[in-house]
Amino acid sequence: KDPRNLVIGTQVGLDTFGSILGTTVQTAVDKASGYISSVGMKMNYSSKQCDAHTALEFIIEEYRANGHHSREYGKPIKEFRADAHSIYQTKKVEKLLKGHGIELTLAPPDVKEKNGLVEGSHKWIANKVTCMYAEAKHVPEALWSYAWGYAILILNLLKSRRPGCNVSRMTDFTGKTLDFSTVPLLPWGSVVEYKVSKQDRDWKIGDKSYTGIFLGIVP
Repeated sequence: KDPRNLVIGTQVGLDTFGSILGTTVQTAVDKASGYISSVGMKMNYSSKQCDAHTALEFIIEEYRANGHHSREYGKPIKEFRADAHSIYQTKKVEKLLKGHGIELTLAPPDVKEKNGLVEGSHKWIANKVTCMYAEAKHVPEALWSYAWGYAILILNLLKSRRPGCNVSRMTDFTGKTLDFSTVPLLPWGSVVEYKVSKQDRDWKIGDKSYTGIFLGIVP
């Protein structure tokens, strides 16, 4: 059994979800806090594979920007753990991780429990996305990744997994706290009315608001 890591960034689980309607997401779960990152991945249609290199660059930068990855100050991400997927075994990914001092541990084929933290998170998120679409059948299926991102936001508002930590996973990782008096957490897919600024109106007495669909927030 792996030892319990209590330092954010020590070990990060990776996995992909998709492709669904041409969209794939790369998910990263911090083992210490349980904080989840997710980013869309572009498909290389010649090789029929996703660009993991760019997605991992985004995740590494998120850890760096929040103070959890810095080779200069001795706080690097130590390990990425993922399934033995070919997208993680390219020369570009190898060079990227080597440059950041990150070790890549690949779980043996068909032994998904070796990457259990992110696998469990994927199941929870997928179930929430199914529930969202059950209540918002009017939302086009091609927008499923927005529901995925909203489910992750909700999961990151749960209590951090680190023992003795009494703040959310988001606060533990980013240091930020959502102000619920100004940030609306509406049911996903809700029909909303939003203001149109003067410069965006078609003409002087044009519509002052438009009708739209709530797809999530940027924390």
